[in-house]
Amino acid sequence: MAALESYYACTCSWSRQRLARETVRQVAAEAYARWTLDHLDRRCPDSALELANYSGDREMRDPWGTTFVVLCGDDSAYGMRVVSAGPDGAFGTRDDNRSWEEP
Repeated sequence: MAALESYYACTCSWSRQRLARETVRQVAAEAYARWTLDHLDRRCPDSALELANYSGDREMRDPWGTTFVVLCGDDSAYGMRVVSAGPDGAFGTRDDNRSWEEP
């Protein structure tokens, strides 16, 4: 029984990671593109919540409940990047999901 519970916990964790990776990419590419059409005078949204109307994710949270962070700067090919804090809920750690990184 413990092995089965461990399997399902691992599968659930993997599914959440995959969902987070796909969502940060979608927000960075698609939602940001839609947002720019309505905000020609601005380069970057003030927060991820500003992109909510342009995304299927209205809360702009990762599967663990942490709000995405938007990063802007000259080093981004798309002008904007999105980060999920990952399972540990802390930004800047190994388990973060970043829109610009391959899985």
